[in-house]
Amino acid sequence: MIVEEIKFADPDWSQRIALESLNVDSFAQAWFAERKQRDPFDWAEENLQEVERNKREKHTVPWRYVILRLHEAVQEIVPHLNEHDHKRFSKGLARVFIDNYAAIPSESIRRLLALREAGIIHILALGEDYEMEINESRTVLKTEDNSYSFDVFIDF
Repeated sequence: MIVEEIKFADPDWSQRIALESLNVDSFAQAWFAERKQRDPFDWAEENLQEVERNKREKHTVPWRYVILRLHEAVQEIVPHLNEHDHKRFSKGLARVFIDNYAAIPSESIRRLLALREAGIIHILALGEDYEMEINESRTVLKTEDNSYSFDVFIDF
C-alpha cells in the first residue's frame, strides 16, 4: 500500500530511490542514503534553499506529503505490533516518520550554518557503538578508535 501511494504521488522520486526494490526494513536506509553521503552542513544549506523555494512557490513535495499522511494511518497499527515488529518499526519507518515530521525552522538552520561558518560548532558522526561519560565540566565520548572531550556537548 505504501509503495503504491508514493509511486502514484511522485513517480520520479520513487524511481530515483528504487522504491520497487525496497521493503519496510530498507526504506529508511534509502530515505537517509543521500544525506549520509554528504557533508551535513552542505546538505542542510541545500535543503534550506529548497525549503525556502518551496515556501515561496507554495509547492508541496508530493512524496513528503504522502509520508506525512501515511504516518497518520500507521500510528493506529503501532500499538498492536508484537515485540519483533515493533523493533523493526522503530529502527526503520519510525525514523522516517520522525524525520519527515521534524521540520526545523529555517531560522534555526541559518543559525547552525552561521555557527559552523564561524568555526564554533562541528558535527561528529559516532555511529552506534560509542560510550559517553558526562562529568560536571566535560563530556567525553569514546569510540573504538578515538576519544573526544567537550566543554559543551549537544546530543541529538
